[in-house]
Amino acid sequence: MVRWKNMQNNSLILHTDGSCTTSRKLAGARGIVRRRNGDMIIAFAIPLQFSTNNYGKTQATLFGIGWYCDQNLSNFSLCLNSLLVVNLIQRKIKPPWQLESSREHIIDRVRERNIKVSHCYREVNMVADVFAKHATTINQNIIFTQEGDLPREARRALRMDKLGLPTFRIRQVKYEGWNFAPP
Repeated sequence: MVRWKNMQNNSLILHTDGSCTTSRKLAGARGIVRRRNGDMIIAFAIPLQFSTNNYGKTQATLFGIGWYCDQNLSNFSLCLNSLLVVNLIQRKIKPPWQLESSREHIIDRVRERNIKVSHCYREVNMVADVFAKHATTINQNIIFTQEGDLPREARRALRMDKLGLPTFRIRQVKYEGWNFAPP
């Protein structure tokens, strides 16, 4: 059982995520900036050219950090549900060549602003995660400044977080009892 936990300090937190659907060849990046109590400040959804999930996650991170820098904010945390991208930012692993440039921009901004980078479970990142479908269905960048403008699923996840309700990941279990062997 995983749930949003209010932060004890006055920092802001950025949750980002990226996705791609190979069947439809669509990709998107999204994120949300929240106050320590879970209130939304801004959320974004960005369509991307078809690539990989990790490319989408790094582009969402780059966009979110760019917004912070444009607002001249400091004292914030970056929370990603991709341990691979966290390890890329912390230079624990070498990135594929497609991600090298984005990673270096992120690292430079993390160093400049003293951003705390951490990994979180997907369930804690549900508000950004539910943008997966939304970011792959749009043709232009969308910035949300009001909770009421968010897609219904994202509003629901945000409210659940603020109420301290747990989030569960439910996976469909495939039935493996089928036997198609000829008689």
